[in-house]
Amino acid sequence: MNGQTVSAFVQINNVSLSNYFYETRDCSNSFNPVNYGGASYPGGQTMCDSTGDLQEEGASSGAYIHGEIDQDWMVQGWVGPRTTYDNNSIAQVSHPCTISVNCSGTVPIDVQGFVYWDPEGHWELHPLTAWRIAGLSARFSADPTSPILGQTVTFMGAAAGGTAPYSFEWNFGDGVVATGATTTHSFSTKGIYTVRLNVTDSTGKNTVVSQTLAVGIPDFTIVASPAILATRPGTSASSTVTFTSANGFSGNLTLGASVSPSGPNPSLSPIIITLAAGATVSSILTVSLPPGTPVGDYSVTVTAIGIGTVHSTSVNIQVEGTGSCLLCQIPISLTNNIWLFVIGGTAGMLASLTAMNLRAHSRLRRARQHLAQVRNPR
Repeated sequence: MNGQTVSAFVQINNVSLSNYFYETRDCSNSFNPVNYGGASYPGGQTMCDSTGDLQEEGASSGAYIHGEIDQDWMVQGWVGPRTTYDNNSIAQVSHPCTISVNCSGTVPIDVQGFVYWDPEGHWELHPLTAWRIAGLSARFSADPTSPILGQTVTFMGAAAGGTAPYSFEWNFGDGVVATGATTTHSFSTKGIYTVRLNVTDSTGKNTVVSQTLAVGIPDFTIVASPAILATRPGTSASSTVTFTSANGFSGNLTLGASVSPSGPNPSLSPIIITLAAGATVSSILTVSLPPGTPVGDYSVTVTAIGIGTVHSTSVNIQVEGTGSCLLCQIPISLTNNIWLFVIGGTAGMLASLTAMNLRAHSRLRRARQHLAQVRNPR
């Protein structure tokens, strides 16, 4: 931008803040030289970075991305503990949080920031520019997904966002209901059932999710792995699509792939598979990106047509710029929750920040002036 390399600006949803503390090892009483020429902080005050790790909600270990609220941003009151909207209390972090006694958040949050590779050997959002409480969401799994008559099915629900604790109410579509995060049920009549999970948080907000189960009916399942591909124009990426017979299903499946919006070229090999009863068969989805494919998110839908039944699954394609692919190297478990905001100019950042409902246009105007500092983090 204007002849200067600028880090990718991203939003990561539904993450937990851990190992959070006020970084007293990284403090200053003056701005970075790129900001205000290195002038002293107002009133001669000293300000330190606030740092922490961002993990996928519900994970206690594994992949993470480090986040730092920069001291220059905090001293101006644009983000961090000195502001009202982006206050640390949003993440429900207790105080004080120090190097020796660090803190962890108790509610999931959405964050925005600039991607930066720290020479110490990890990815960072630096500076981390904004956060908010994540909205209430729910999901559940059923095992098995295509049960025979009378077979016990285990349902496991999970919730994130909103305000814990949560209540779980199940409706199995056959007149039977249940409560609790985990429950079991068996179906006595063959058919297609829509199972619904209603989750309510402690403030009364609720959300409903549903799945369809085929009970005692020959069927098949379709799963793509990985379900997210990060790549660049002029390259290709692949995912394995697996088909599994259920309840004795057998026969030929005709496969097809479509993409939205247009740009990438998806193909499958093979496009016709024969699935025997109780068997599992795979096809390879290859997505080729012609040079000049616009940066952005695309969705490839893989459809399988059998006798009397049709199933589909989606693969998300995240197309990065032709420069260094910052997000391509972020662990895939985190990219499930990442939306890339491409900074094509000041208006690009302004639109992204507006999407987070930041409090005032004056803050946006001042933040815009500090894009230059992202390549010079402390």
